[in-house]
Amino acid sequence: MGGYCYLVHFLVASVLPHVHGAGGMSLNQTCDPTDMEALLAFSGGLDRKGDGLVGWGPNDASCCSWTGVSCHLGRVMGLDLSFKSLSGVISSSIGSLDSLVTLNFSRNSLRGRAPAELGQLARLRVLDLSVNLLSGWFPASDDGFLAIEVVNVSLNKFIGPHPVFRGAANLTVLDISGNAFSRGINASALCSAPVKVLRFAGNQLTGKFSPDFGQCRTLAELSLDGNGLTGSLPRELYSMPELRRLSSRGNHFSGSLRNELDNLSQLVHIDLSNNIFTGSIPDAFMALRRLESLKLASNKFSGTLPVSLSMCPMLKVVVVRNNSLSGEIAIDFTLLPRLNTLDAGVNSLSGSVPTVLAWCTRLRTLNLAWNRLGGEIPESCLAAPAPPEKFGAHQELLWWRDNASGWHKWVQEFESACPG
Repeated sequence: MGGYCYLVHFLVASVLPHVHGAGGMSLNQTCDPTDMEALLAFSGGLDRKGDGLVGWGPNDASCCSWTGVSCHLGRVMGLDLSFKSLSGVISSSIGSLDSLVTLNFSRNSLRGRAPAELGQLARLRVLDLSVNLLSGWFPASDDGFLAIEVVNVSLNKFIGPHPVFRGAANLTVLDISGNAFSRGINASALCSAPVKVLRFAGNQLTGKFSPDFGQCRTLAELSLDGNGLTGSLPRELYSMPELRRLSSRGNHFSGSLRNELDNLSQLVHIDLSNNIFTGSIPDAFMALRRLESLKLASNKFSGTLPVSLSMCPMLKVVVVRNNSLSGEIAIDFTLLPRLNTLDAGVNSLSGSVPTVLAWCTRLRTLNLAWNRLGGEIPESCLAAPAPPEKFGAHQELLWWRDNASGWHKWVQEFESACPG
């Protein structure tokens, strides 16, 4: 989910400035008869209601007081039935709630298709159907969902091409992860809106990384993990000024990374693991002052570890395991006080372990196994400002297997020099 869940919550909170939930002004409002009929029809389509629809019934004239219902001037504007143990289908009657602004059915056991009538909700700005059993094609049309801003249909069983919401001029968040959407990504249509978050992970998407993503000038998060995408990363990717999180692990991307990587000065997290990237890792991290996590494991990168990583003061995680990196580790770890994970195992790194690693007092995970490293324990460990906890009781991982000086002796010396 990353650090952008706050964006969704902010948008949901901001789109209903005049809506009051049950327990507030909604309790004193008379429900619009058409809205009440639509809600009762929805309830009738469920075969298990758990405790989520307590109080729903034709004998109560004010549906504005029902669980999960929010009204304004007697019209239903919000419907939040998340975590209510509901099962069954979503009735097409939902399309009659023509004042609805937010709809949240997340984390239930709803099945079947999402009704096409959802697209008729001209005022709907937030739609969350995540974590259900919904299937079939998602009913996005060119003339539907015109006001939509946030869409989360993750963790269902949707198939077919992914929805694009062509007419949604204010689309900000689209999360379709964890479904079975297929075919290519229509970046051109998506990027015509001021979109900030796109999550496509865990589908069956194919095709190349479209250069049209370069049109997403406001995009802050792009997640493509676990699909069948191919080709190289286009030059246009490196001109996305607001991009903070880029994750495309578990695809078939190839080619090399460009030196223009340093144009992405807002990057916080990048994960390109489990692809087929080749060439050297660009020594182009000088401008990435906000970078916290770099994950490039299980590719075919060669060359040395970029020295310019020393210029990333916020860096916490570096994972470059299972590549073909060589040469000495020349990173200045004294400039990386927040580093907690360094995983460079299964490469061809040589030389000695940098003595300045001892300054990374937050290091919890260290994997240097299966390299050609040698030398003794860094004596500077004893001179560190505080005992490196990575060698104490909180150690999660310390691998030094198959290096030049033998790992048993090395670990014993570390335990002796840096007690927990």
